[in-house]
Amino acid sequence: MAITGSVYAPGSVSSGTTATKWVAEEWAKRFDVQAYEKAAIWSKIDDVGRLGNRLHIPKHDNLTAASVGDSTDMSSFGLTFSANTEGEITFTPGTVNVNVSVNENVLQRMQFDPTDDLRQSMEAAVAQYIDQDVASLFSALTTNVVGDYASDIDLAKILEARSKVKAGAKQFADPGKYLFFYHHLQDDNVMSIGNLTQAYARGDSQNPAVSGVIQEAYGIQFIPTGNVRSSGGGFNNCLTIGRAFGIGFNSRPSVKAQPNGLATFLLAWCDYGKATKRDAYACLIKSKNT
Repeated sequence: MAITGSVYAPGSVSSGTTATKWVAEEWAKRFDVQAYEKAAIWSKIDDVGRLGNRLHIPKHDNLTAASVGDSTDMSSFGLTFSANTEGEITFTPGTVNVNVSVNENVLQRMQFDPTDDLRQSMEAAVAQYIDQDVASLFSALTTNVVGDYASDIDLAKILEARSKVKAGAKQFADPGKYLFFYHHLQDDNVMSIGNLTQAYARGDSQNPAVSGVIQEAYGIQFIPTGNVRSSGGGFNNCLTIGRAFGIGFNSRPSVKAQPNGLATFLLAWCDYGKATKRDAYACLIKSKNT
């Protein structure tokens, strides 16, 4: 039987909206935080320690050995000595910060305390900034460069880069030490390389076709990250070993809460510096930025 007249209904229906003041609107007890890029790069390169106002790392380059004939005078007067004109690597720190202020009346009126959510978001923002800053070093590499901005990543480019890094880093480029940082948008091309996803190439029991992750193949750790920079017309991916680059901290990323009048300041900051230590230990792999 059809009902005529007015009924108590929560929304706009033909019989009226007589109950709209009776029903509650709810708000979730947490924010839905927009995604940041995880820091995937700076934790894997050399930590050079505290920088002070500037850190100097003296460089010691190769010495050259030579054969000695049986008739050579091996006294100190008959020996030939070698020395290099050595240089240095310098790290100059800079400060990055994110600051948020929340009035006390906002905190009192909210259904939940946003401090923890804001703190986590601020920490993620600083970590992402540092990672992107370190990735900016990739495009400046000059010794080893493969690929171009008009093509995608493929196996030939990866293995060519591995060979170049091995030739440059020599004793430091042991299998398992290679790190390949590449952009998410090239992940479809990497995942489509059969030699990387087949068990005979990886030597493990987990199938990337199921897990969706290539963790290691050919002694290379595969690390997709959106923190790889797009500049010069494409992505500047990098195959490297950790000691090609360095990062040092006077203060690691942190957040402090500071009452200020009738407001709470949340202050996130970090004081750090980064530099390329050995250009020849890394290889820039250029690719499309799609």
